[in-house]
Amino acid sequence: MRRNDAPRPAGESRLVWIALGFLALFQLAALPGDYVGFEHDDAEYVLASLGLLRGEYRLGVSPGNPPLTHLTPGLPLLLVPAAFVFSNSFLPFHLTMWAILVLCDALVFLWLRRRLDKWGAVLGTALFGFNPLVVARAGAVMPEMPMLALTLALFLAAEDPAWTGWGSGALVAAAAVVRQRALALLPAAVLWHGVGRKDWKAAGQAVCGPLAAIVLWRAWLWRSKAPVYEVGIISHALSGPMDLLRSAASNAAYYIELWGRLWLPIVNASRPVELAYGIALLVVAGLGAERVRRKRPCEPALVWAASAGILYLLLPFRFERYLLLFIPILAWLVIEGFLRILWRTETAMVAVALAVAMQVLGQDLYLLKDERRRSKPELAETYGWIQANVPAHESLSSLWYARDALHTARPVAPLPGPLPPGELPRWFRARGVGYVLMQDLPADALGASMGEEYAVSRGLLRLRAQLDAGFRAMYRNPIEKTAVFSVPRLEASPEMPR
Repeated sequence: MRRNDAPRPAGESRLVWIALGFLALFQLAALPGDYVGFEHDDAEYVLASLGLLRGEYRLGVSPGNPPLTHLTPGLPLLLVPAAFVFSNSFLPFHLTMWAILVLCDALVFLWLRRRLDKWGAVLGTALFGFNPLVVARAGAVMPEMPMLALTLALFLAAEDPAWTGWGSGALVAAAAVVRQRALALLPAAVLWHGVGRKDWKAAGQAVCGPLAAIVLWRAWLWRSKAPVYEVGIISHALSGPMDLLRSAASNAAYYIELWGRLWLPIVNASRPVELAYGIALLVVAGLGAERVRRKRPCEPALVWAASAGILYLLLPFRFERYLLLFIPILAWLVIEGFLRILWRTETAMVAVALAVAMQVLGQDLYLLKDERRRSKPELAETYGWIQANVPAHESLSSLWYARDALHTARPVAPLPGPLPPGELPRWFRARGVGYVLMQDLPADALGASMGEEYAVSRGLLRLRAQLDAGFRAMYRNPIEKTAVFSVPRLEASPEMPR
């Protein structure tokens, strides 16, 4: 199924955009989805955008108001208009992210239209837009959708013979400002210009933009006297080469199982079924990738999928949202795989249409019915107790400090690292913390590929034992699995620890 460049009747074009409009409205119906703070990072992005309105790049919720050094400012900048109209509702933020998702829908269609015929591109876009993971995160305030939009923009721009290396570098730099892991786009840009077009000068130009973005971000870290965040979390998660191999194997199984789960027509299938279905789909996508490689050896999407895939396999963390970036390419490769297996275009398109129908009827409608429950904070009762019993000027400390600060309107500091039991009260009081909020978490809540072996997970268990033994519990909620502890007062005010 190749692209047909013949002029298309206006009526058919209108049908295509009506179909895409229906997709956008379906995604709109999924808003707001998970509440702001569900992933903690989303609360940080909201607070960072509010900070930019104040003229600073800080969260503004922790004692001392430290600079923000672990999140790049791309998404907060995009959220500034929503922050400007923000009052007591997070709807402006959800609508902003929905608009970016609709842009992604359009970019997926335009990109696929250069590779498939019209209705093949529509079905490929539907495979992306109706994917349960996409629908569930239609309004999520996270960087994956802006990253995807910039990635697709680069793939589309690369089709233009007049496109320059400077333009590719600017798009990669913009994506890296949204999330540093978007630097995985750089090999695709360099190889496309250097090998695909045999223009190594343009390939060198493509490196300049990302390099400038890295230098500017490192300058901010140096000015803030902060280390490189990614290096710190990886060193905490992995202790050696064997951990890296175990983590990569665990990640591969996780993403294949997730990929299968998203295509099944039922919710909560057994893990073996999800894994088997994921492997089958991966085989089909692999056949599609081989079909594409024969036609376009330097296809930017394939190069990016390979480099980004290796990156996300080697990261010691995994979250469902990481797969979002790959869904358009995987959907395309599955279609190409069906075309190779089934030969007839019509038969392949029937298979794709059935896959879309299974997603909508089997999972998407369930998500729409579940939307109201997901939009309520899981610690709503605990937050209510804190607002009623903790003075507004009193600081707390918690693991998900940005989320908890956003929903309690109280200053909240991050939890400390490992400390001797006798030093805990001193550490908290030195930072003005009077209460500690703890939440019992499942083993996979931190997203660590090593699970309970993750050092932070073990540290949280030790900290909870220290609090239970030496601090007074002011409030416990067995349903929300939370406890609020009061920090003992000290006779003398200590100096701030270094």
